Amino acid sequence: MIFTILTGCNKRTTNGVTITLPDSSRIQLAKFGSENTLEIVSWNIENFPKAGNQTVRDVVEIIRDLDIDIITMQEIGDTSSFRILLDSLDNYNGTYSTDTYGNWYQKTAIVYKKDLVHISNKEMLFTNDSYFFPRPPLKVYVTAQIDNKTFDFTLIVLHLKASGGSENEARRRSAIQKLKNYLDTEISSATDKDFIVTGDWNDVLTDPPGSNVFTPFLQDSMDYQFLTAQIAQDPVNNATYIKPPYISVIDQILISVDVLPEYDTGFTQVIKIDNSFSAYINEVSDHRPVAAVFPVF
Repeated sequence: MIFTILTGCNKRTTNGVTITLPDSSRIQLAKFGSENTLEIVSWNIENFPKAGNQTVRDVVEIIRDLDIDIITMQEIGDTSSFRILLDSLDNYNGTYSTDTYGNWYQKTAIVYKKDLVHISNKEMLFTNDSYFFPRPPLKVYVTAQIDNKTFDFTLIVLHLKASGGSENEARRRSAIQKLKNYLDTEISSATDKDFIVTGDWNDVLTDPPGSNVFTPFLQDSMDYQFLTAQIAQDPVNNATYIKPPYISVIDQILISVDVLPEYDTGFTQVIKIDNSFSAYINEVSDHRPVAAVFPVF
């Protein structure tokens, strides 16, 4: 990979592509991360980069401002732009799913602080089950460490079938049952039973029991909990999908109960970037990031 910093101007060139980095005054967001916590975000970044290099510039500035430790992403539409994004973030590294289909295909990805987080054992799940998992979940093992304090866990990033209708809902329901079966088996035999699943599940937690696709997990609260359950109760104020008329909370964060001691006094929050950056929906995404904060350091 060719990577050049052009001194004397705020530009970078990666693989022969030059982008001008954002003026730090164009987007001004309050810092979200802190030294005492590990922040994990799920962010559907809508066919990145939806507005080309402008989107890359915007996302660079958003990540810099928020100062979040781990960002899981859905809908990476252009891996070259994703690499430019990483090259423009001095303190971050990243990886994306290895599945290959067509140029239109949207990958999942993880961006993380390289001085804090180490990832290993990268794996794609359900690769032979494309009907129920049109985008195979990305699985890694995460070790986050500051001094002598460590939080390690298995992280899974998923993006389930989109859209309404009985067939799409049935596909999500079956995918969730398959995921539950997989997690039950993995956790039962794992030495480290801390599992976190983030992503765009494309469905809401608040549907009635008879039509709720999350029932396998919701009925097993002794083993799993959705950290997004509380914000899901108020979709008007906590929407993660923000394009009318389908405003809703469809981006979720699930944990195994073994993670609860690390979550402790933590919290989960939707980051409303669009309230501070008016071009957000047009240039970045129709989803807001949702963050879980773990007070582990």
